[in-house]
Amino acid sequence: MDFILFQKLGVALALSTLVGLEREHRYQLEKTNGFGGIRTFSLIGLLGALAYLLDGMIPNAFVILTSGFLLLVVSSYVTKSRIHGSFGATSEVASILVYIIGVLSALGLYLLATLVAMVVLTMLYFKDPLHNWAKRLKSRELVSTIQFMIIVFAVLPLLPDKNFGPYDFFNPYITWLMVVFISGISFISYIAIKLLGQKNGLSFTGFLAG
Repeated sequence: MDFILFQKLGVALALSTLVGLEREHRYQLEKTNGFGGIRTFSLIGLLGALAYLLDGMIPNAFVILTSGFLLLVVSSYVTKSRIHGSFGATSEVASILVYIIGVLSALGLYLLATLVAMVVLTMLYFKDPLHNWAKRLKSRELVSTIQFMIIVFAVLPLLPDKNFGPYDFFNPYITWLMVVFISGISFISYIAIKLLGQKNGLSFTGFLAG
């Protein structure tokens, strides 16, 4: 029991520290101050895990701690906006996600917690390439992105996962899933070429296709 408890806290601390390390690195590069660095984000992840674990021992502990944390984040954002005139909320949103990572770790959902942490890290680390890509994005590329989202998230869930025809040769869901895979490789390879350059992007595309 104690080992599982320490495991949950350890995973929460490790994942939140990774996000905090990226924030600290970014602040050092840009010579700026933000909502929190490596220590703050590490403590936020630990707080999220403890808030969930303590809820079974102390009535309403999770609600109280979560409300207090969100109030702190909102207060920090309002203060920063007034002093610096900056309305970016990347670090504040990242801190809320780190808190959720702590909660997921306390629930024992380590895979989901790790996935969320990796997504947060990716979005934070590739700030400049993403901004540059958005600036260079053309209307037809935006339309292609919307079409791909429709293919994946609108059409696919609506198709029945059943076999039809003689010998059950046709399955609409599986057939469309192949369309999604092929379109996905093409879409991701296009983004990779834009972000990584022609040579590295094509190498990444070859890896995906393989």
